[in-house]
Amino acid sequence: MAEINQYRQELKDRIISYAMPEFYKRGVKAVKMDEISQGLHVSKRTVYET
Repeated sequence: MAEINQYRQELKDRIISYAMPEFYKRGVKAVKMDEISQGLHVSKRTVYET
């Protein structure tokens, strides 16, 4: 169970690290969840669930 929680935390950190610069550059409304998921090579569902 601890491994799952660690993985989810690491994934959450990756998502934030990827998305924040995009939000600053283009604005929150311009950044799409599809772009974030494609940039991280994960499914959009994974981004939403994390």
